[in-house]
Amino acid sequence: MGYFQASPPKEEDLVRVGMPKSKKEMINLLVIMESLLASTRFRMFELQQTNSRWELSTGAVFAENTSLKALLKEKEQQIRMLQKELEGLQEEASKIQTVDHKKSTAANNPAGVEKPNSLLRKIRSRIENN
Repeated sequence: MGYFQASPPKEEDLVRVGMPKSKKEMINLLVIMESLLASTRFRMFELQQTNSRWELSTGAVFAENTSLKALLKEKEQQIRMLQKELEGLQEEASKIQTVDHKKSTAANNPAGVEKPNSLLRKIRSRIENN
């Protein structure tokens, strides 16, 4: 059987033999034909097994693809949520910095009195403008 699977007889060899003339020729032809049929069936079985494995592997690939798409959507949603939270925290930080700056300015100048340098600048600018 392995011999016929590796190299089956050529069709012209079978045609050239023609109709068997003796019982022995008929038996030989029958053995050849049964070998061909058996090797063809075995090859068909191998191909069916390969096809079945391929279907299983493609099914697994499709299932993994679906689950990875769902995971991707979930992660994208988490990213959007974290970006919004980050923007909110940045706004809070800028407000805190503004309040801290005002407090530090007020702490340095509690009575609202202008610093001498700025007062001198204003006086000089008025003199120069007049």
